[in-house]
Amino acid sequence: MPGWQGSDRAKRLPRDWATRRRFVMDRAGWRCQWIRTDTGGRCPELATDCDHITPGDNHDVANLQALCGYHHSVKSGREGRAGSDADRAPGGRWSRMRELPKHPGYAG
Repeated sequence: MPGWQGSDRAKRLPRDWATRRRFVMDRAGWRCQWIRTDTGGRCPELATDCDHITPGDNHDVANLQALCGYHHSVKSGREGRAGSDADRAPGGRWSRMRELPKHPGYAG
């Protein structure tokens, strides 16, 4: 998975992650749990990803949801932008007092 390159996230998952993931997917009927803003209904797509509702390492099944790949990407992108925005100075510019974050694809 390109998004996991260089990440230690998989190592931080509990030993019974596969069991928890299966429970979450079964609980959702293997259907994406994303609530659409246009209809207010659930996304009709097949769930492929087990997502942490609140980012971090809370792996309790109450903090996990089943999402399709598209909506998991949308959610992760929003979370990434929110984290990036927190590192910016007022006005949206990078603070000169902080080191710029390294691009995840940069090997050097």
